[in-house]
Amino acid sequence: MDATKAAQQDRQEWSSLALAFAMRGMEDDEAEYALSDLEVVFRQEGRARSRR
Repeated sequence: MDATKAAQQDRQEWSSLALAFAMRGMEDDEAEYALSDLEVVFRQEGRARSRR
């Protein structure tokens, strides 16, 4: 693995860890929003559609 790929993988791992710590304890919280609150909806085929 070259240095660029190793650095990219390292950043991804740290980002995942940071997100996991930030969201710790929120797993059982009730969502305070609905789909109608979203401005952009992502469909399975990957194309986004704006709700504006």
